[in-house]
Amino acid sequence: MVNQAENRRREKRQLEVRRVARKSGRKVSSLLLSLRRASQRSVKFIRWLRGGMKSGATVEQAVPILMASYATL
Repeated sequence: MVNQAENRRREKRQLEVRRVARKSGRKVSSLLLSLRRASQRSVKFIRWLRGGMKSGATVEQAVPILMASYATL
C-alpha cells in the first residue's frame, strides 16, 4: 500500500528545502533526502514485530511476512 498523499506532501517539502538551499547558495544533504527510507524501514520492522508478538506467530511464519513488507519499500 502506497500513501500517495504523504508522498505528495513529502515531495512538496523537499522541493521547498531545495529551493531555499539553492537561493542561499547551499546544497541539500543527501542524508536528509535519504532519511525517509530509513525511518520507513524502522516503522515497518516495529509494526511487523508488534504484529508477530500479538499473533503468537513462529519465526517461520513471521519472517516471510517481513520479507514481503520490505519488498514493497
